[in-house]
Amino acid sequence: MKIRLIPRRVYIPSVVFILCIIIQLRILFVVPSDKENRTCNEKRPVGKKTQENTPKLITTNTVQTNNIYDEWLSEFKNPLIGVKLTKNVTNFLTTGLDLVRNSSLSYKYSQHSKSRLVSVGILVNEIGQLDKTFKTMDTLLEENAGEDRKKFLLILQLSMRDADLGVKVFKDAMKRYADFYETGQVHIVIGPSDLYHRFGIPKETDADMRKEILDYALLFLYSRYLATYFVQLEPGIVCERSIIRNILKIAKVQTGIWFGLDFGHFGFIGTLFHSTFLQSMAEYLASRYRIENINVLLRQLYQTISKKCLIFTNSSPCLHHDIDRLKSRFLFERGDNTDLLKGDNPPAIIDTTMTLFGNHSPEKAYDNDNSTFFWASSLALGDNFRLIFNSTVNISRVTVMTGSDNGEKDRLSSGYLRMGTGSPPCKNLIRRGVFVRGYVDTIEQGISDFPSDVNCLSIDVTRPQKQWLVLRDIKVFLRKPDT
Repeated sequence: MKIRLIPRRVYIPSVVFILCIIIQLRILFVVPSDKENRTCNEKRPVGKKTQENTPKLITTNTVQTNNIYDEWLSEFKNPLIGVKLTKNVTNFLTTGLDLVRNSSLSYKYSQHSKSRLVSVGILVNEIGQLDKTFKTMDTLLEENAGEDRKKFLLILQLSMRDADLGVKVFKDAMKRYADFYETGQVHIVIGPSDLYHRFGIPKETDADMRKEILDYALLFLYSRYLATYFVQLEPGIVCERSIIRNILKIAKVQTGIWFGLDFGHFGFIGTLFHSTFLQSMAEYLASRYRIENINVLLRQLYQTISKKCLIFTNSSPCLHHDIDRLKSRFLFERGDNTDLLKGDNPPAIIDTTMTLFGNHSPEKAYDNDNSTFFWASSLALGDNFRLIFNSTVNISRVTVMTGSDNGEKDRLSSGYLRMGTGSPPCKNLIRRGVFVRGYVDTIEQGISDFPSDVNCLSIDVTRPQKQWLVLRDIKVFLRKPDT
């Protein structure tokens, strides 16, 4: 049997015909772009003069920032604020910034790489803060992997008084994060310790507070062009998984002009700023470094600059595990061991959608006994554990602990603490806590604005988890009449 080969040229008309059909279908069904859908009045005018008057749009992969912030920046520099730098301070900032940048290998790499969305700054000026700092940095790197890690960078500024100690700590940190600084993920810089004495800041207790102000000013200046946003964290803060993604979601939904987004509720600690403002913030701090301490100065900065443009989120995705340092910055009563402290735990009916395992009943999570617990099998999105109080209560604090004795297993991986008011109970729920590594303490998350007539407390699962849940301890503290 012979096989007849058809000449190649016979296929050409068929191919042309198919291509014509595809082109016709594309013309019929293509979706017009946003540019084509605009009306004539919405289309951008052409011409040099009109283009100069049109604000540019800086686009990133998730967030858009408009140059309308330049107008707010000019208001930020208003002479009424009193920003006036002496020649001495100006020289300090200029010289110090050059030294800080030259100490960082990552800064050189970042000049040739794509700008990131968020820079996270951590300032360390005491050797005792180092372990807590590494814990904070390790948590951020471990819990924000994959694409999330590409969105942020970490800046560790070491500003020790002792230059030799600073160099030693700098080398140790460089070894610890050697895999990250070449990619620009981790910036490790060393503060110009020799400049402080040269510019009239001797070794004194009062001078240490002044030094900290200038340390922050240099940190702001260093971070100015590294990312779209900047957030400052302190040693000892531990944040939930995907913290960077979550704070970017908060930023994305904002429609008006904002100066800062406070998601930490620790005052200055854990607030997201536009990097546009960092230089002005540095100048503001440096102009007052001789007469104020950092805590007072930052509160003044908020009151003077932010006004209506500081936005507070409903709950914090971070915990401040360094309670002593937190107490030194903000006034609140702590001084307790949460494992031993007994909650007021007003009478309540317990209702849950979680599946009970064994004889570990729900009541054992609310009995003020850390050795007993409620144990539930795998959790689904929307599962909850609720306390419906017999009468409305005025709450001052809530702590919830999940997980095994060491806290590493059977903890709630993702959830909210919500409070309910109105009738029926649990109908109107507001978020007043985020589970961070299986734990909530409203004091450590800086949350104190509770309704005075709470009738429901709800622990809500926000992500399915195959791991079982140990709900070990719920402690509810009531506000005293005189507080």
